[in-house]
Amino acid sequence: MKEKITEEMMRHIPADVSILQLKDGQLSLLCGTDIPGTILPQDKAALIHHMNTKDAFELRIRLNLCWYAYKAECVKDETGITAYGILQDIDDFMKTEKHLSEESELIKDILKNSRSIYFSYDSRTKTAENIILPYDLHTLPSRMENFPESVIGDLSERDAESLRNAVKQIDEGEKEAECIIRMTSGWYRVHLINFFDEAGRIERTAGYAERCDRYMEAQAKLAEEKLARDTLRGTVLSASCFNATKDASVNVDSADTIAYEGAFDQDVYLEAVEAMPELNRQNPATLQVLLSAAEQIPDKNERLAFIRLLSNKGQRDLYASGKERAGVEYTRRTSEGLLRCRTEVRTVEDPETGDILAFVYTKDISDQKKDEKILHLLLEQANDWAAVIDTEDHTVSFRYMSENIRSLTGEWNLEGKTAYEAGMEASIASLTKPEDHEHLRTVSSIPYIISMLEQNDGIHVNAYEIDLPGGIVLYKQVQYCWLDDTRKEILAVQSDVTAAREKDRIQMQALKDAAEAAEKASSAKTDFLSRMSHDIRTPLNAILGFSNILTKEYDQPEQVKGNANKILTASKQLLVLINDVLDMSRIESGKVQVKESAFTISDVVSEADGVIRPLAKKKNQTFEITTGVLKHESLIADETRLLQILNNLLSNAVKYTQENGEIRLHVQSLPANSARYDLISFTVEDNGRGMSESFQKTIFEPFTREQLEGQERVQGTGLGMAIAKNLVTIMGGTISLESELGKGSTFTVTIPMRIPETDSDREFWKAHSDLKILSVDNNPDNCARMIASAEAAGLKMDCAFSGEETLEKIQNEDYGLVILDRNMPDLNGIETAEKIREINREIKIILLTYDSSDIETEARNAGIDGFMAKPFFLSGLRKALEEDKPEVQEEESKLSGLRVLCAEDNELNAEIMKRMLEDAGAEIDIAPNGKEALRMFEEKKYDIILMDVQMPVMNGIECTKEIRKADTSIPIFALTANAFAEDTQKVLAAGMNAHIAKPVDASLLLQKIREFTS
Repeated sequence: MKEKITEEMMRHIPADVSILQLKDGQLSLLCGTDIPGTILPQDKAALIHHMNTKDAFELRIRLNLCWYAYKAECVKDETGITAYGILQDIDDFMKTEKHLSEESELIKDILKNSRSIYFSYDSRTKTAENIILPYDLHTLPSRMENFPESVIGDLSERDAESLRNAVKQIDEGEKEAECIIRMTSGWYRVHLINFFDEAGRIERTAGYAERCDRYMEAQAKLAEEKLARDTLRGTVLSASCFNATKDASVNVDSADTIAYEGAFDQDVYLEAVEAMPELNRQNPATLQVLLSAAEQIPDKNERLAFIRLLSNKGQRDLYASGKERAGVEYTRRTSEGLLRCRTEVRTVEDPETGDILAFVYTKDISDQKKDEKILHLLLEQANDWAAVIDTEDHTVSFRYMSENIRSLTGEWNLEGKTAYEAGMEASIASLTKPEDHEHLRTVSSIPYIISMLEQNDGIHVNAYEIDLPGGIVLYKQVQYCWLDDTRKEILAVQSDVTAAREKDRIQMQALKDAAEAAEKASSAKTDFLSRMSHDIRTPLNAILGFSNILTKEYDQPEQVKGNANKILTASKQLLVLINDVLDMSRIESGKVQVKESAFTISDVVSEADGVIRPLAKKKNQTFEITTGVLKHESLIADETRLLQILNNLLSNAVKYTQENGEIRLHVQSLPANSARYDLISFTVEDNGRGMSESFQKTIFEPFTREQLEGQERVQGTGLGMAIAKNLVTIMGGTISLESELGKGSTFTVTIPMRIPETDSDREFWKAHSDLKILSVDNNPDNCARMIASAEAAGLKMDCAFSGEETLEKIQNEDYGLVILDRNMPDLNGIETAEKIREINREIKIILLTYDSSDIETEARNAGIDGFMAKPFFLSGLRKALEEDKPEVQEEESKLSGLRVLCAEDNELNAEIMKRMLEDAGAEIDIAPNGKEALRMFEEKKYDIILMDVQMPVMNGIECTKEIRKADTSIPIFALTANAFAEDTQKVLAAGMNAHIAKPVDASLLLQKIREFTS
């Protein structure tokens, strides 16, 4: 009976109840919701822990991936631990909580974009914290102690005192305080607010600093306008000021309103209101001032223009337009007669009230206008003729005519007066098209000209075409104006505007082309930003993702190593993207500098090969380097920029060529125009996807990249080709392109390079002129090129095309050197070397190969003395001959016992440097700033100093200069994120020995340290 009752009770237990039992570490369900069967493993461990350690608990767990809150009480007895609990579905709550967290981050991001600073302040500890900074101030800390003293270092003395006073008011219990200060990024209004509890005690203090550049700009403009007004006093007819916001005349020095009394002139008032009904709503006092001045202007159009500009609405419209100033010219009645005047209105904002102030100045320009008219006539260029037309007797008299127009004058009497209509009719009939005759008769008639002068303020312009034999068309323009105020005679001046018309046409076409180019550039930049967002986030996501995985797999060395390599690869991708954008920015701003130095073509080709060959190998591509005739291998140019150009072209070839494709770099000399220069040509050829004809026209423009339908998307900025093109141009060279879609592309770069004045190679080969060389290569073209290069240097070289032929020649000739190609069909280079050693143990053998790392030990065992990188270069041969012993890789233990001082203010960077150098066996001390580094240098002996450039207290440049006063020999390296050529020059000028750009390449740093400390 008891069991039946228990069963019945179990069936009626609510679904949100779950009773669990824990015995011998095993969790089981007694009744209710099945937690053990549906809980996630990581949550199950937490639940068992709570049952073992707590009498009552509440825990968030996931059942079938949904969130529940399990609230339980535990009972312990001989059967184990029993938990009696209920479940609450909190899945929606957890999603909401996650959403709120994301919203909080979004709000912070929005605040960062607001250009304002938000913070909380604790007056007891003098600490500003929870600081939300705009992105342009991201370098500031998010927490500041000793506030405000910690932030006044960059402030003026006046601003520092203002900030101190505001903080003091808050500390003393004022509800609010504010001040205006100027920081490095602009003007800020700092506002502090105290919040009090019910007892009147300060509960918390909030602060914000908002940009107020506009306020300070308005204040400066107002001060400038007041100064201009004071300066203009005595030189103008009148000066006044209006408050356009309040519609009042004001004394700007005291802000007092000025009252005017008097009646309106009714005729002027009615005329003005009819044209501008809004005047009915204007303050009668300011309207009185306006109309009293306007009634002195006799011309209605000029009078209305004056009223329209100076009305209250006109003042406000002027300010709203953003122009800030405008003027109107008119004739004005005075006691001394008519004057030509100009009234100018200048609007500014009062920064204290926000009101719009309008400063009004009126100046006599009568003499100025006369001078302008005379000057205009004197400076008129390309005039055909000038004539005076008498409107009463309809005659014309020419005052001037150019020689080249006299033959076209027809019936005109050039010495005296001519009947105007008769002469005009003859000219129209003989010089213009028949279809234009009727129109020209109308617009050239005296009544029409007079009507146009009356409508257009005394000036009229007429244009027409003259047709000459041979299809020549000339464009003429006649300008008419009244000769004087009697309005009896008209001055007419004709000029040739053919060139101006053509110039206008060219300019319009240029504007059209520029608009199209701007539209394309805008579209390209928009696409660039979209792609950059993706391409930057892709490696960044990998860095963050694998970093997170590393924290969970620290006990799995293989996974850690693999993920670390992936982070390194993603970091390098991100660095390439950033460098491309920065390079293009500097190129467009004209800041790229060419730094010429001596180098060899073989070194550049070898470095490019070291970068590109591993990339090609990953795609199973064939990468071949060949040379033509090279007149000089040692040259002077910007080696770094040249390598950047080649890497851009070759890496693009790898990117856009399919797996198992072919890529080729060919280097040769071309005929040069100067004996001081050698013209070097680099040709990069591939059989990849190629490009369309339309894209070939824009490939060298920034932000462009072709993405054809169905093709795999390739990462990049779209800047590589633009950078290459600009660098080639800066170096005085040219770049050309041939491409066919689906078949591949060929880029050819030619750059003039200076020939060194002294040729050390010539002396070296002269000293080795008796050396007889045997070159072995199954490719006849390669052999021919090697022999041509050797003979140009005065060397004796024979060629063999197989291993067997090589053995035969060695037995019959006395050779001092054999150069073996690595890959040959019968006997390869290593096998041939073994056979040679059976015959001759003394002869020197060099193996010619793209990469010797995979066969070096085997080759040495076979009797090979050295290696040369393909293709064959004389400079490479010289290096091989100068090496008496095989190069031995220096071990990192070479730094063992080396004492290093590293000045680095960033803790993470300092930790990286410490680990990197300690792993190499060095002893390293870290200084957090330049001043501390100087102290440590004075107290302890070091072998080398690594110096960050930008540091607090004392920067790296200043610290280096101080160290150099005491020690000129200790090596000092700059470690800095400033990675441009001028940055390198700056640190070297300060006394440093080398420049290492951040992020630091460990192998490069260790190599440099060995160079300077060995």
